[in-house]
Amino acid sequence: MDFLMRYGFSSSQLINLLSKDPSILTRSLENQIIPSLEFLKGLVGTQENVIAAINRSAYTVKPSRLKRLVPNISSLRDHGVPNSHVSKFIIKQPDMFTMVDPDRFRTSVVAVHGMGFNPLSTRFVEAVRAMLISKSGWDEKYELMRVIPRCSVLEVLLSKGLIEKDMKWSTALKLTEKQFLERFVTKYEEEAAELMRAYHGMTESKGNPVHA
Repeated sequence: MDFLMRYGFSSSQLINLLSKDPSILTRSLENQIIPSLEFLKGLVGTQENVIAAINRSAYTVKPSRLKRLVPNISSLRDHGVPNSHVSKFIIKQPDMFTMVDPDRFRTSVVAVHGMGFNPLSTRFVEAVRAMLISKSGWDEKYELMRVIPRCSVLEVLLSKGLIEKDMKWSTALKLTEKQFLERFVTKYEEEAAELMRAYHGMTESKGNPVHA
């Protein structure tokens, strides 16, 4: 407890951590807790970011979770995702890396890369996340007939300044068809008439890559 307080955790943060993962009290400070925190710091850069990630998910430094973190990060790096993007998502969405089986994670990364998403864009990781949180992942039909047209529409909106650059694409990709059309197509049809053409054109062609 004293070490974690000195590390920078506040009293409320410690209470939250211990209530969710009381097993941390049984771990060796020298052999488990400190190495885990230092490992995470090497990925996210600062102690403040380490604390932020653990606040998001108290299980982030649990040994069984960290075992998944390494191969899942490697899957992104192997496909050209910059360390800065990896760090950002570890801080904001640690469970994305620590809860998912590495084989499933890699399959999702390969699928997103094959769809044409640019790994240098944060949207690449957003798309991976959207795929992972679906119940069974995206099958080929879902990828081509649902995701690609939506990304085409979002690219048009972004180019016209109608949506924010930091908008989470994963949210849009998870909407029902009716919700997506109302929020991102019919809402803007007067200002961006090509939205319907982009949406229906991509739905019909089903094969153009998305450069997100």
